[in-house]
Amino acid sequence: MERNLVTSNRSYERYARDYWIHTYFPSALKDYKNNVPSIQVGGNVYTVTWTSNTMDIGKFDYNTHISRIDDFPDTPPYKKVNKIDENVFNGNFKPRINERTDFPGKVDLEITEKIDEERATYKYSVNDSGVRKVETRTIVGDVEGIRRVLRNANFPNDKVVPLIDGKYKGDFIINGKSTFKQFSAPKNLHLGQIRNDNKIEFKEGLYVAGDLVFYNNTEVKGPIYVEGNVILDGHNVKIDGPMYVNGDVEIKNNRKLTINSVIYTKKSFKMQHTKMINDDSDPDPDEMQGDYIVYADGPIVIKRVNRFSNKPDKINTYLYSNNSIEIDGNETNLHIYGGISAPRIVLNSIRGKSSMLPHRIDSSGRQATWGSALRYFDGTKAQLNAPSRLQIHYDNYIIEKYSNLLLESRITEALPPKIIDIKEGKLK
Repeated sequence: MERNLVTSNRSYERYARDYWIHTYFPSALKDYKNNVPSIQVGGNVYTVTWTSNTMDIGKFDYNTHISRIDDFPDTPPYKKVNKIDENVFNGNFKPRINERTDFPGKVDLEITEKIDEERATYKYSVNDSGVRKVETRTIVGDVEGIRRVLRNANFPNDKVVPLIDGKYKGDFIINGKSTFKQFSAPKNLHLGQIRNDNKIEFKEGLYVAGDLVFYNNTEVKGPIYVEGNVILDGHNVKIDGPMYVNGDVEIKNNRKLTINSVIYTKKSFKMQHTKMINDDSDPDPDEMQGDYIVYADGPIVIKRVNRFSNKPDKINTYLYSNNSIEIDGNETNLHIYGGISAPRIVLNSIRGKSSMLPHRIDSSGRQATWGSALRYFDGTKAQLNAPSRLQIHYDNYIIEKYSNLLLESRITEALPPKIIDIKEGKLK
């Protein structure tokens, strides 16, 4: 890490007010080859602790806390330490200090430039040569405004533009089993919706001048370019193919989501209230649900994913942001195999169980937060030998799979090395 390392034995949660849930310091576990992980810190090391037994920390401001870069106070609850030991990481689960004498420094990837370069590959207009104009029909009972639908469309050899009464305008829906060589939407496009079995393919690409929305029971294959935002708002959605987005990417209210893709966005990537597998009774909960990489110029936020489950969702993913990454592991139960990288990374997580039902949580030391309803979390005694609800396993598999689509070869900035001397604590 380029700057400072800050760890705590509390995990932040926000409902009607701020809560700091009791838990343990993070752990650095050995990998599947029994290798001890290493760490290299370019700044200082701090811990944040409170003596209070409650979850109410008073006037301590969380947003100010996570916005700090180099101005950490050396006053409670902050404590600057000169070695990484059991007061920074939990017990014997400490990383070794990397012995490198150089420091890689900060890198900014050309995410915006990559998206701009790809526009010409997918964008075309209604008057371009070789374009096939397809008249569409009105949706009966459409309560969201006038939109037209293409259902079970079969144009595998055509560059299609949809028309409304002879004009290239308005919002459209594609559903059923539909195939296009290319497709260009003049405004907003909705994929799926209502239909139960939507398999849609864009062999050489989809261009959307507005927003793109995914609905229930929809599989989409092929590269996608979107001038606006992308919203995944449905169950049983599968995406195969790279996606270039000028706006935000938001994944919400989704169950059984599978992404096999590299996603580039000029703005933010947000995943919330999502579940990759169906439920705790799935026959194979260990199955990986897709392989994907996210490149975001803006922040990446993942929260309340696979909520209150005792079995983790496991995903192969690499998350990169030129801004920040924030992931919660309180309600969330998520194992990431791949990696994360950003100038600022904020991870909040407890161990053990969380639930909206008190009888599912050990009554000894049980913790509760209040929002629209009570949420319950294991106390520190129950958490002691339990796994973390947020785990990140660094793995090169996802990088190797999408090596032809990576941006790392486009690095434009490397800051000079900045080294400090941090002594490694002795293992007990």
